[in-house]
Amino acid sequence: MKKLKAAVIGAGSTYTPELIEGFVAYKESLPFSEFALMDIDGERLSIVGNLAKRQLRAGGLDCKTELVTDLDRALDGADFVFGQIRVGKMPARILDEKIPLKYDLLGQETTGAGGFMKALRTVPVIMDITDRMKRFSEKDAWLINFSNPSGIIAEAVLNYTGANMIGLCNVPVNMLRDIEKKHGFADPAYEYVGLNHLSWITSENPYFASYYLDFYEKHDEKINEYKEAGKTRGEVCLELEETLLKQFADESLCIKPEELSQRGGALYSTAALSSVDSIHNDRNEIHVVAAKNNGAVPFMADSDVVEIKCRLGRSGITPLPVKIYNDYIIGLMQAVKAYEKLAVEAALEGSREKALAALIAHPLVDNEKAEPLLAELLEAHREYLPNFFGGF
Repeated sequence: MKKLKAAVIGAGSTYTPELIEGFVAYKESLPFSEFALMDIDGERLSIVGNLAKRQLRAGGLDCKTELVTDLDRALDGADFVFGQIRVGKMPARILDEKIPLKYDLLGQETTGAGGFMKALRTVPVIMDITDRMKRFSEKDAWLINFSNPSGIIAEAVLNYTGANMIGLCNVPVNMLRDIEKKHGFADPAYEYVGLNHLSWITSENPYFASYYLDFYEKHDEKINEYKEAGKTRGEVCLELEETLLKQFADESLCIKPEELSQRGGALYSTAALSSVDSIHNDRNEIHVVAAKNNGAVPFMADSDVVEIKCRLGRSGITPLPVKIYNDYIIGLMQAVKAYEKLAVEAALEGSREKALAALIAHPLVDNEKAEPLLAELLEAHREYLPNFFGGF
């Protein structure tokens, strides 16, 4: 059996112990013998990476594990590349959250103007990773991406590169788990339709929507909630990360600490490693992932990246037809997809014109505020937007 190499890009993330737990859980079916844990922040990488090494040893995975700051070295010979990057780290997220609130608009990491700015920073970096994968990784390597905004990144990679890639999120698996807990069973006939962080589980029974729909359906309420919170979610996460990193540095720690659950990302490793298992072992199991539509959702274009049930195997991704939906779902998905496409074009071209068009197209952005908001956001993130400021 061919041994596998995993490259984790952004391994200094506090989510990494959750991912490593997944590798241990799947050690019998996924023959990973080499790990390259890569991050541009050497200090964080040392803390998190050494905990990862202890986890792997404690879990019975006796394998080569390198901590590297060089991307090409990490990608060299990799079979599966796990992307979990945050361009600009948590301070950039905090700006994404705070600046839109000044305009009485949503500041959130993946949705609205905040998510848009994260896309502008992240898409070019992910595209560079896929380009380097072509040169250094195995020819049939897969990018398993969790970097947010996951859906927009998948829209870019799947339409502008030839990379094998799935966009993953823990929202679908958590939605299904919640429904099973609530009703005591899982409906095998369920359908899942949507975009990343804009999704519905449907069946002949009532609809269940992702909690991200609250941003659309209770917009003013969410704005007030964020303003009254005192701290943004990014500021809360920054404090939590400092606490977690102190725990991670304890050389006696060799398991994922319970406090990590407060950071979010529950069942992250389940979504990632179960998908990899289905691909590598050609199980052709059904998973909810972000993939090209290819006719599965009748009211979306074939090239649109949607988040739906797909069959995963060595031959790739096969989206399954969606039959249950309504006019509300159609309208909102088409509107947000128009925004996503413009956001990708803006990110790739460094086009302010398309960036403004994307913001105006977004259902959560007031058109009259879009231009001054964009100007302030671009300037605030100038360091991480070289294609907007003559850096490329």
